[in-house]
Amino acid sequence: MQLTPAAGSLQGTVFFNDVFDGAYDELDIVFQLRVDQAGNGGADGFGFAYLDTALHGTTGPSPLNPTFGEEPNLLGSLGVGFDTFNNGGGDANAEGSVSLHFNGAQVGNSVSLDGTFQLESGLVITAFMQVVNSPGEGGSRVTVVLDDTFGGGSTFLPAFSDVLIPGLTPYEGRMAFGARTGGAWNRQAIDNVEATHISGAGTQTYFEDFEVQSPTLMGGTPFTPKNHGFEPLLTPEVPGATGVQPGVMRLTTEGGGQASSIVFDQTSTNTQQIVASFDVRVTDTGAAARADGAAFMLLDAADYGTTGNSLPDGYQAFEEPNFANALGIAFDTFSGGAGQPDFCADCVGNVGNAVSIHWNGATVAEVTIPLAEINLAAGAFHHADVAVTEVPGGVNVTVAVTDGTDGSISVPFSDFFVPGVLFDGGARAAFAARTGGAADFHDIDNVNVQFVPEPSAWVLATCGALGLALLRRRRTARA
Repeated sequence: MQLTPAAGSLQGTVFFNDVFDGAYDELDIVFQLRVDQAGNGGADGFGFAYLDTALHGTTGPSPLNPTFGEEPNLLGSLGVGFDTFNNGGGDANAEGSVSLHFNGAQVGNSVSLDGTFQLESGLVITAFMQVVNSPGEGGSRVTVVLDDTFGGGSTFLPAFSDVLIPGLTPYEGRMAFGARTGGAWNRQAIDNVEATHISGAGTQTYFEDFEVQSPTLMGGTPFTPKNHGFEPLLTPEVPGATGVQPGVMRLTTEGGGQASSIVFDQTSTNTQQIVASFDVRVTDTGAAARADGAAFMLLDAADYGTTGNSLPDGYQAFEEPNFANALGIAFDTFSGGAGQPDFCADCVGNVGNAVSIHWNGATVAEVTIPLAEINLAAGAFHHADVAVTEVPGGVNVTVAVTDGTDGSISVPFSDFFVPGVLFDGGARAAFAARTGGAADFHDIDNVNVQFVPEPSAWVLATCGALGLALLRRRRTARA
């Protein structure tokens, strides 16, 4: 779909009809774009908008904004601008920039693309956007990623990552794209537009950011901790601070022989698709050798109940979460040495760096990640995305880890089939970690788990509600 040809002083807009019923809890948008044939240096850019249908109608052009361009400041609506002309400070003093917009105004500063990403390259660029409702924060979190590797380039750029937009609460909407040229121009085109809409009518969500007014947890989904050698500790990010503070859940300190777990209450029996995101930090200060690891688990409520914590008592090897009727994703930082399945290509001594899948008491697959790619015990909050989708005979599992030090993404598992997985009573989310003779701090934060009975979509992406697609790298899992 060509929005503008390579000519000056033009505007082009395309409006999609409303096909979704009701407001979203999560919205995932994928489309391809190409900007080329620059004249007089190229200009001006284009915008994407998710129009509030209560204000802009359900079909046809918006009665309020029949045209728009690279600054999609539309009443009541979310917009993302892609600017190819430097108009000064508003464009980050850059020839290329990306900006967020909501309810008729720009949100925060534009992000300069100069020196990092070329919008006017003529390559096919894939844009990924994710909007996740965050009711505990009074808004939504927005991520925008640009990727030209499918079009022959080599750049994958997270322009915005989990940016909170206050006041952006779910609404029924539809998509629109607009572009313009001025005294300079480009041809600007879009293609392969996809949208996944997960609605509250069928989606149940866990949300927990461990915000704390010491020592009390503020809001979030109820969970039950258990001491397996260490009492899980709600820890303010700023020790000694008063009032409501951001916090993290500490599962172990850097002491030996510790283990703990937390299990969230059940909020849904839907298991057709389970989409989880969370932050995990493993900190090795050097006071002791690194070990042992942490795990995210989905427990069958038929076996573990709908509330409480009935994981086995006592000290447990949680970096290998081999429990009956439990699906586990483990992050292992200790190895028995060379030749062991958790010993990575650039690991030395007893350093391990691996992600593994476990089901019903057994390890299903394990993938090592080079330390040079992502060090699981780097002391930074890495962001993990997990999608579990029911298919005949089992589930497909996708796991992606975004490096908290440089933003790169590793995908140890992509639609990896795990046979036999079935949650008879629905699933509950759980986290756990342990140390041994060696030890690290293990912390988790910003837990979001969605239970989706049947995502409504124009096109259901392979990774489901991960949306932004865990596409940076693909690995072959070692079963």
